[in-house]
Amino acid sequence: HGRALELAQLVYDQRCDTLGQVHPDTLTAMNNLAVAHLQLCHFPQAAALSAQEAELCSATLGETHPETLKSLHNLSDIYMAMGRYHEAQDLIRTAYQLRCDRLGEEHPDTLLALESYADVERKLGNFTEALRLWRHAHEISIKLHGENHPNTLKRLEKIAAVQTDIGLDYEGTERMLRSIHDRLCV
Repeated sequence: HGRALELAQLVYDQRCDTLGQVHPDTLTAMNNLAVAHLQLCHFPQAAALSAQEAELCSATLGETHPETLKSLHNLSDIYMAMGRYHEAQDLIRTAYQLRCDRLGEEHPDTLLALESYADVERKLGNFTEALRLWRHAHEISIKLHGENHPNTLKRLEKIAAVQTDIGLDYEGTERMLRSIHDRLCV
């Protein structure tokens, strides 16, 4: 991973020199550098680079550009990894709402943002909201992929996990998990 960080830094530096700091390829290199830091658990560096990239994307590409929304989502993920859940919540809620408006509720990127939003709500102990969001993601997944698709079943597992967190219908949750297992093992 250390070599990956060196290469990511080299690419970023060369793109800055050649293309300028706000060129889309340079912004991509900045994101890749942030990811390299994240993989090495260099959280402050990853967060600083990701925040700078999100700000530059917003300023140059616009607040609702797909790359800007991806940047917000990535920064939210970094904050989640750092345990900065309230900051992650604000970012992912914004990214989710903007993706709904720009891409539509059924777009794969919107669905990923919805899942991250549900995860951060769960981390914050907002189980009712997390359950609502996971159920919504599950409904969309059924519509897009069908009931037995692995992604749909993954979302059903998340519903079961949140139900367990809040002590809802233990037997029903157990049946749900057995049903998922049976469908996956067919």
